[in-house]
Amino acid sequence: MFYQLTYDKNTLKLIIKYIDEILDLRNNAKTGIKFWNNKKEKLWITNINNIQYAGSENADTYGHILYCTKLILKNQKIHKEYVYKNITYEEKALYYLYESKHILENYFI
Repeated sequence: MFYQLTYDKNTLKLIIKYIDEILDLRNNAKTGIKFWNNKKEKLWITNINNIQYAGSENADTYGHILYCTKLILKNQKIHKEYVYKNITYEEKALYYLYESKHILENYFI
């Protein structure tokens, strides 16, 4: 990733912005559609012809989210700095961990 070459926080903020947008595109666990397992999972619909389908490509997306988490957690100098007005980098990384852990434990395992 480009961020690893430069450690430019603007690059990291852009990555975080995209990840937040990707997370917002997931199925809503309360009001969304039911998948093949008859549950409303916080996943992405990946097959427009079969909206109940959710495959391993969802895990790939979480892999990218977790990679960003790793980049944040490895750089302790930025942990207490704010990525947004009221959210630190560390808080954002812990949120990503929580979201990824939840779906990996409740859907993929």
